[in-house]
Amino acid sequence: MGISVKSLLFCLAASCFVICGGGLPTRRLQQVRAGAEDLAAFRRAGCDNFTNDQWQPLRPGYHITVPYGWLNDPHGLFQRNGTTHMFFQYNPRALAWGAPFWGHVVSQDLVHWTWLPPALLPDQPYDRGGVWSGSATIDNEGVPVLTYTAAGSSVPEYGNFFQQQAAAVPEDLSDPLLQRWRKLGSNPFLTQ
Repeated sequence: MGISVKSLLFCLAASCFVICGGGLPTRRLQQVRAGAEDLAAFRRAGCDNFTNDQWQPLRPGYHITVPYGWLNDPHGLFQRNGTTHMFFQYNPRALAWGAPFWGHVVSQDLVHWTWLPPALLPDQPYDRGGVWSGSATIDNEGVPVLTYTAAGSSVPEYGNFFQQQAAAVPEDLSDPLLQRWRKLGSNPFLTQ
């Protein structure tokens, strides 16, 4: 039984992400931002905190970390056209758990990662409590589909949020980085 170096690196990247909290090689950090509409939404969501370089000298060199905020478990790790996509729970508004987004980074070699704007934001009534755990699937036509637990309104008598399942697909499959994601109009497709 043999394992390729690339497969080993892929598993190692996911493991280091979980164990160490991740880390972006700071000298290689690249900001990729889409059009003005996306940037405006990104800023409104509290995510435009990449202008402060104070954090960089203390960042680990080979683990994925966020520039600011709270980072949690990875979701939807997949490869497409030679690019590895990794998504993870991310709260850019605070250093603690909150209504999580899905952060998004990509890599060609599993060592150098490029930070992208969050793929999923808690911006719909059915997920305003957060975009929680999920996964990625490549459908029969080769389209990546992100599925996630959408936390709606809080249900205090149950001590939790009303949970539903939702999905998103890339807006533009010709974009090699898949920077923009569109939540399906049929969301939520499964309710509690």
